[in-house]
Amino acid sequence: MTICKVDWKQFSKNFIDSFIKSNSDVNLNDVLFDETNKSFIIKTNDVVKVLGCLQCLHGKIDQNHFGDITINNVTLINCRNFAIENNLKIGNDLAEEISTNIWICPNCKRWIFDFLPKFDTTLRPGY
Repeated sequence: MTICKVDWKQFSKNFIDSFIKSNSDVNLNDVLFDETNKSFIIKTNDVVKVLGCLQCLHGKIDQNHFGDITINNVTLINCRNFAIENNLKIGNDLAEEISTNIWICPNCKRWIFDFLPKFDTTLRPGY
Protein backbone atom coordinates (compact mmCIF):
# COMPACT_ATOMS: atom_id res chain seq x y z
CA MET A 1 0.00 0.00 0.00
CA THR A 2 1.47 3.35 -1.09
CA ILE A 3 0.10 6.30 0.88
CA CYS A 4 1.16 9.89 0.30
CA LYS A 5 -0.02 13.45 0.85
CA VAL A 6 -2.55 14.63 -1.71
CA ASP A 7 -1.28 17.01 -4.37
CA TRP A 8 -4.53 18.89 -4.91
CA LYS A 9 -3.05 20.66 -7.97
CA GLN A 10 -3.46 17.36 -9.88
CA PHE A 11 -7.25 17.53 -9.56
CA SER A 12 -9.79 19.80 -11.22
CA LYS A 13 -11.66 22.45 -9.26
CA ASN A 14 -14.83 20.51 -10.01
CA PHE A 15 -13.41 17.38 -8.36
CA ILE A 16 -12.13 19.30 -5.34
CA ASP A 17 -15.57 20.91 -4.92
CA SER A 18 -17.19 17.45 -5.02
CA PHE A 19 -14.68 16.20 -2.47
CA ILE A 20 -15.35 19.11 -0.11
CA LYS A 21 -19.10 18.63 -0.48
CA SER A 22 -18.77 14.98 0.60
CA ASN A 23 -16.23 15.70 3.34
CA SER A 24 -17.06 19.18 4.63
CA ASP A 25 -15.58 18.54 8.10
CA VAL A 26 -12.13 17.55 6.80
CA ASN A 27 -9.09 19.82 6.43
CA LEU A 28 -7.67 19.23 2.93
CA ASN A 29 -4.12 19.44 4.32
CA ASP A 30 -4.77 16.34 6.47
CA VAL A 31 -5.95 14.13 3.60
CA LEU A 32 -3.76 11.28 2.35
CA PHE A 33 -4.01 9.38 -0.94
CA ASP A 34 -3.81 5.59 -1.21
CA GLU A 35 -2.31 4.77 -4.61
CA THR A 36 -3.47 1.13 -4.37
CA ASN A 37 -7.19 1.80 -4.82
CA LYS A 38 -7.04 5.52 -5.63
CA SER A 39 -8.80 6.47 -2.41
CA PHE A 40 -8.57 9.42 -0.08
CA ILE A 41 -8.08 8.69 3.60
CA ILE A 42 -7.48 10.48 6.85
CA LYS A 43 -5.42 8.93 9.62
CA THR A 44 -5.93 9.79 13.28
CA ASN A 45 -4.09 7.91 16.04
CA ASP A 46 -3.66 4.74 13.92
CA VAL A 47 -7.35 4.84 12.88
CA VAL A 48 -7.83 5.11 9.13
CA LYS A 49 -11.07 6.60 7.78
CA VAL A 50 -11.84 6.25 4.07
CA LEU A 51 -13.22 9.48 2.63
CA GLY A 52 -13.90 8.09 -0.85
CA CYS A 53 -12.13 7.21 -4.06
CA LEU A 54 -11.83 8.84 -7.46
CA GLN A 55 -14.81 6.82 -8.68
CA CYS A 56 -17.35 7.30 -5.89
CA LEU A 57 -16.51 10.94 -5.24
CA HIS A 58 -16.80 12.17 -8.80
CA GLY A 59 -18.20 9.49 -11.10
CA LYS A 60 -21.45 9.63 -13.05
CA ILE A 61 -24.27 8.52 -10.75
CA ASP A 62 -26.99 6.42 -12.35
CA GLN A 63 -29.29 3.52 -11.62
CA ASN A 64 -29.40 0.09 -13.26
CA HIS A 65 -32.55 -1.80 -14.26
CA PHE A 66 -32.61 -3.58 -10.86
CA GLY A 67 -32.83 -0.24 -9.05
CA ASP A 68 -29.26 -0.40 -7.77
CA ILE A 69 -27.19 2.77 -7.71
CA THR A 70 -24.21 2.78 -10.07
CA ILE A 71 -21.24 5.09 -10.45
CA ASN A 72 -19.53 4.98 -13.84
CA ASN A 73 -21.45 1.74 -14.54
CA VAL A 74 -20.07 0.05 -11.39
CA THR A 75 -22.86 -1.15 -9.12
CA LEU A 76 -22.61 -0.03 -5.51
CA ILE A 77 -23.20 -2.62 -2.79
CA ASN A 78 -26.52 -2.20 -1.01
CA CYS A 79 -26.05 -2.47 2.76
CA ARG A 80 -29.22 -4.50 3.35
CA ASN A 81 -28.39 -6.94 0.55
CA PHE A 82 -24.83 -7.27 1.89
CA ALA A 83 -26.18 -8.11 5.35
CA ILE A 84 -28.57 -10.73 3.96
CA GLU A 85 -25.93 -12.36 1.73
CA ASN A 86 -23.47 -12.55 4.64
CA ASN A 87 -25.98 -13.63 7.33
CA LEU A 88 -25.45 -10.42 9.32
CA LYS A 89 -28.15 -9.23 11.70
CA ILE A 90 -29.10 -5.61 11.07
CA GLY A 91 -31.11 -5.04 14.25
CA ASN A 92 -34.59 -3.68 14.53
CA ASP A 93 -37.11 -3.00 11.74
CA LEU A 94 -36.17 0.69 11.49
CA ALA A 95 -32.49 -0.13 11.01
CA GLU A 96 -33.39 -2.70 8.37
CA GLU A 97 -35.55 -0.15 6.53
CA ILE A 98 -32.80 2.46 6.65
CA SER A 99 -30.18 -0.04 5.43
CA THR A 100 -31.92 -0.25 2.04
CA ASN A 101 -30.76 3.33 1.41
CA ILE A 102 -27.14 2.84 2.45
CA TRP A 103 -24.69 2.03 -0.34
CA ILE A 104 -21.07 0.90 -0.17
CA CYS A 105 -18.45 1.68 -2.81
CA PRO A 106 -16.98 -1.67 -3.95
CA ASN A 107 -13.59 -0.02 -4.53
CA CYS A 108 -12.86 1.93 -1.34
CA LYS A 109 -15.67 0.62 0.94
CA ARG A 110 -16.96 4.11 1.76
CA TRP A 111 -20.53 4.11 3.08
CA ILE A 112 -22.72 6.43 1.01
CA PHE A 113 -25.94 7.77 2.50
CA ASP A 114 -27.13 10.31 -0.05
CA PHE A 115 -28.22 8.21 -3.06
CA LEU A 116 -31.86 7.18 -3.11
CA PRO A 117 -33.11 4.94 -5.92
CA LYS A 118 -35.97 6.26 -8.04
CA PHE A 119 -38.59 3.80 -9.22
CA ASP A 120 -41.15 4.29 -11.97
CA THR A 121 -44.49 3.56 -10.34
CA THR A 122 -46.56 4.70 -13.31
CA LEU A 123 -49.34 2.24 -14.15
CA ARG A 124 -49.16 1.05 -17.71
CA PRO A 125 -52.16 0.12 -19.86
CA GLY A 126 -53.28 -3.42 -19.20
CA TYR A 127 -52.42 -3.45 -15.49
